[in-house]
Amino acid sequence: MHEAVQNAGWQAAAAVVVALLAVGLGLKFVRCRAWLPLAGAAVLLAAGIAGPPAVVIEAVPWRALALALTMGIIATVIEEAGWIQLTAVRFYRLTSANPQKVLAMSMMLAASASALLDALTAMAALLPLLLAFTRAWKIPPSPFVIGMMLACNIGSGLSVAGTMPARLIGTTGELGLTGVWLVLGPLHAVLLVLAYMMIRTVYVDKLKVGTERLRELQTAASGMNGDKGDIRNPAIALGLILLAYICADLTGVDLIWISGAAAALLFQSVIKRRESLKSFAAGFVPLLALTAGWLLIAGAFVQTGVLDVAAEWLMKASSGDDQRAVLAVLWLSAAGAAFSDGTAWTAFSVPVVQMVSEQLQAVSPDHAGRLWYVLLSGVHLGSNATSFSSFSSLLAFGVAASRKNGLSFREYARIGVPFALFSLTLASLYLVGFWFGNN
Repeated sequence: MHEAVQNAGWQAAAAVVVALLAVGLGLKFVRCRAWLPLAGAAVLLAAGIAGPPAVVIEAVPWRALALALTMGIIATVIEEAGWIQLTAVRFYRLTSANPQKVLAMSMMLAASASALLDALTAMAALLPLLLAFTRAWKIPPSPFVIGMMLACNIGSGLSVAGTMPARLIGTTGELGLTGVWLVLGPLHAVLLVLAYMMIRTVYVDKLKVGTERLRELQTAASGMNGDKGDIRNPAIALGLILLAYICADLTGVDLIWISGAAAALLFQSVIKRRESLKSFAAGFVPLLALTAGWLLIAGAFVQTGVLDVAAEWLMKASSGDDQRAVLAVLWLSAAGAAFSDGTAWTAFSVPVVQMVSEQLQAVSPDHAGRLWYVLLSGVHLGSNATSFSSFSSLLAFGVAASRKNGLSFREYARIGVPFALFSLTLASLYLVGFWFGNN
């Protein structure tokens, strides 16, 4: 018995060390970030710490991985078609090239695309356009890059398929898009407006363009190619995606079947074009590898009892009270996502929340399932605190930091940290004060 406990303790310590190394090295060697967790998982599998192969295979959330694959195909086709870019150009014309108005419209578009489609695709499609706009305005790109980073994370908190954490939480918690929007929609909509107001206030001087220069750009914008079809096509596409989500919720059909059917129809266009295939491989293969690695490491945590201890500690800290559990899950998920990797922290958090929900079921069956909404919001709001927590933020920061007078870690933290703390405080009041108080 004593030997078994010692073995379990050694295996748990080894799993924790591997996880910490994967996070630490991933922050230092960003280009290898996606493959380090998979290498660590291979070490744990070889040592037998992750459990027997049959147990490992059974524990993998195949539905979440399948959803990531199908949504990746759909996102690749939409990005290649240029629908999101066309919408941004149309907004540029509608706003008469006014920087403050373009900032507002781009944040709204990024949040919508992140909620309905994919945050990484939204960032990859919009970032080059916004950088080109700032060059034309001759103003720093920082407010637009920060706005995009915040908007993608806020929008992803309203998604069940827009990021890998959302897919893991959505498939495990059986969340539907309409349910997420009804529960978290008001909160995240207010936060998106507040994020815009905060950026506009801090960068009010940098968002100004000379009258003569603005007049030149407005003349150029009015002559840009494009008609009503520019915005109609992407609007129809996003509308059809939204309709598919709603139909899945109303009919009870698994979203994976709908996204799979759409991906099957579009996959032919991906494999026919070499560039499309390269774009898909570059964007989503590393993401799948990263997710698989962290899921295997999380499986080792389950096998060694680390996550059982975490769930027991969380229940003791909340004293079995559902409202305290909500606050604990919200702030712990946000803190973990902010200072590590959003996907990694979600992989560890999902089993813990599952255990806590099962224990709360006996105390408060009506509220136990709501922890999944809290986890979804907490992970994405916490990701706003740092520039490396989500794939979309990492992409934007990497591009902006490499430019002359680009974005620095300190400059982003000056906006991201206060906004994350404020948004989590507002979320606490909303979820506990309003949500539980009225339901």
